[in-house]
Amino acid sequence: MGKGKRTRNEQYQDVYDMSGAAVRTKRQPQKKDRSTLIMILIMAAIIVLSVALILLQFSGAQKRSITVVSSENYEVTGTMMPYYENLAYSNLLSQYYNLYYTYYFSGDAQSAYNYALQTMSQYTLDDFFDSALATAKEVLVLCEAAHAAGVTLDETNYAEIDEAIASIDGEFTANFGAGVKEKDVRAAMELQSLAAKYVEIYTEETTDAITEEEINKYIEDNKDLFFTADALKYAITFNASDYSEDSDAFEADKALADLYLDKLAAADSEEAFRTVLVEYIVERDFADTVLSKVLKELIPEGDALNTHKEAMLADLIKVLIKGEELPEVVYETGTLEEALTKVFEALKSTSSTVLASLHTHQAYVKDTTDETILWLTNADTAELSTKIVESSNESKYEKTVYMLTEALHFEDEETVNVGHILISAPKATATEEELATAKARAEEILATYLAGELSKEAFEALVKADSTTESVAFYDNVAQGEMVAEFDEWIFSADRKEIGETGIVKTDYGYHVMYWNGQGENTATLTAKDGIFTERYEAFIEEGTKKLTLNDSYIAKYIVETESDSAAA
Repeated sequence: MGKGKRTRNEQYQDVYDMSGAAVRTKRQPQKKDRSTLIMILIMAAIIVLSVALILLQFSGAQKRSITVVSSENYEVTGTMMPYYENLAYSNLLSQYYNLYYTYYFSGDAQSAYNYALQTMSQYTLDDFFDSALATAKEVLVLCEAAHAAGVTLDETNYAEIDEAIASIDGEFTANFGAGVKEKDVRAAMELQSLAAKYVEIYTEETTDAITEEEINKYIEDNKDLFFTADALKYAITFNASDYSEDSDAFEADKALADLYLDKLAAADSEEAFRTVLVEYIVERDFADTVLSKVLKELIPEGDALNTHKEAMLADLIKVLIKGEELPEVVYETGTLEEALTKVFEALKSTSSTVLASLHTHQAYVKDTTDETILWLTNADTAELSTKIVESSNESKYEKTVYMLTEALHFEDEETVNVGHILISAPKATATEEELATAKARAEEILATYLAGELSKEAFEALVKADSTTESVAFYDNVAQGEMVAEFDEWIFSADRKEIGETGIVKTDYGYHVMYWNGQGENTATLTAKDGIFTERYEAFIEEGTKKLTLNDSYIAKYIVETESDSAAA
């Protein structure tokens, strides 16, 4: 270090000594480095706080203190909402299984799975929360109405809630989420039960108050629900792209279709329409499809059918499909008879499928400009009139023929009220012995009833509450076709005249002890009443909702959080 530099340092030291800083430093003991200890303490505090928050979350105390929606006398808290969300999940799952099995039993399991999966994928957590919130609002509106009417839960209601709580088996967190306890689910169930109890009262009072004038006005204002025209409909469609290697065949098929469409349009009865259609199917499919696939496999080489015999077979097929007597034919070989049978079965299957799907219904449409709908629903269109509608273009042949079978009419059917006691003996699993036992039991029950007091109450009392093989049920306003065929046939028989008539009916489910409970209301009246009730109920809920208090900040926060969770997933 140079001399000059040392001098400057010495000068700095003198200034430092004079300032008193050196004196203060000498008087104080040397401080230890406490930064590590401080960090440890901070981390410990954070951990304690986190644990406390977790415990708070699992205890539900925070969410329980939040009122999501409230009315004057009732509220739904943050820990009650999961119960209503669970209802939304359950409803969706029910729809899922209904969709799946509807498609599955139609014979296409893959389509069933794909459709159900597509339907499920449209829903998010936000949707479930919205559904739960709508349910909570509706429940509170109904509970307030129950409170104003003096309706309360009774011992039976509380017993049902206890039973439902017991079925959860203490798994409240597993079923409804962190922090949800029995008291939260019970509180939600009590509100729901009270709401359901009031709905029954409201429904009965509101429906009973609907007048005939109101029903007639509803029908007039909603003609699409009550007026329909019936027709036979058959469409012929094929694409030019399927004939890329044979344009002559495309023109030939178009000519054949035009020929038979003209014949269908000229038909003067439903029977004539069906007959022409069968002839078209036979001529269209016989040579190319059935002849090549069936006969060529059966007729030995060198014994091929000549053109005359092919035409003969085609004519015979038409006769068979129409259900007419087959003329005497001398078969040259057994092989030919076998071929005829196979050809007939194949064409009959195709024809039967087409004939079964001919019927169509066209509801009244207000202010429509569709020419086909206008023609079908026009009062001036005569029954058995026909119309050809064309939608063809250069790449596709598409024409549809209609025959009006019943002009626009008011749809109304009678219904009946019925009760039955089912002695279960499913056809698919029951043995002959079990079927015999079920039949004997049905006869015994009916004999017991006929020997006692002949009343609906006495009939219901015949089945013990703890029975596992018997059940009793009463149905009101059953329309024709709603029940299985044998059940339906008995209740709508012309023999049914007096309330209290009984009998025994066997179905695939077992044996039914029947109780005819008289005529119900007509279907049009029921539809109108349902529509009027729905309008009034929705208006009632909407008006009551205006009086509710919503926790907008909680709802907005919840929706944001669930949207974020969905996006992350």
